Amino acid sequence: MAVAAAAGAGAHVLIHADCAVAGERATIDVEVPNERSDTATVKIDLRFPEGGEFTDVEAQAAGPWTPTVASDGIVWEGGELSGSDEVALVFSAVLPVELPTLEFKTLQTYSD
Repeated sequence: MAVAAAAGAGAHVLIHADCAVAGERATIDVEVPNERSDTATVKIDLRFPEGGEFTDVEAQAAGPWTPTVASDGIVWEGGELSGSDEVALVFSAVLPVELPTLEFKTLQTYSD
């Protein structure tokens, strides 16, 4: 199973898993850089791919970044990325069996 960021929806966000098997638990790493030099990232919204159900989702806090898990994705808030800062986020879930490829849309909210 391939795991990736959706093209154009966070082109610089890197999403990867060492082992992703449909129907099994996988740990997914999400590397998010601040994408604008003139303002800071204050919210990161990762959307699960449509057409499959992610179950038993657990997201880890990363420093001040606190996750909120919903049925359609995970939102991390409470931190701030400025300049060339980046943050490594991690979550795990049982992956859907319905999708051969997982493309995650990731949205960043800025302080302005």
